[in-house]
This record gives sequence, structure tokens and C-alpha cells, in this order.
Amino acid sequence: MELDSAGVLAHATVGRLISGKPGRHTRQFVLAFAAACGLKGVALDEWGQAWDRAEERRLGGSRAVRQQPAAVLG
Repeated sequence: MELDSAGVLAHATVGRLISGKPGRHTRQFVLAFAAACGLKGVALDEWGQAWDRAEERRLGGSRAVRQQPAAVLG
């Protein structure tokens, strides 16, 4: 996963996610993980939209600065 994602999915970070340890991951990480799990197209876009909504809510309703997905996700 780490090699396929150009380092976005570092093995230690993925390990923390899978083991349920707390932490806030980036939009890029979440989309790369979803893509590595086989999501693509509309399903992957929906994950990005869900991230945007959650980030907007986390920031108190202001529009979150949206990061563009990495080219590796294309």
C-alpha cells in the first residue's frame, strides 16, 4: 500500500488506523485508503464529499479548504 500510494499510506499510519488508535487523517490519506480498498469513480467521489462535509462541520460550519485528491488516486 505504501509503495502504491507514493508514500501517502505509510505502514505505521495505516496500522494506527486499523488498530483504532485516535488521530485525524488528511483527506488525501482517506481517499488513498478508500482507493486501496477498491473504491473508485462515484463511490470514491462520495467519500471525498463526505470528508468535505465532516471537515466543514469540524471547522464550525465555515467552508473548509478542500485539498485536491492526489494524482495516484486518478
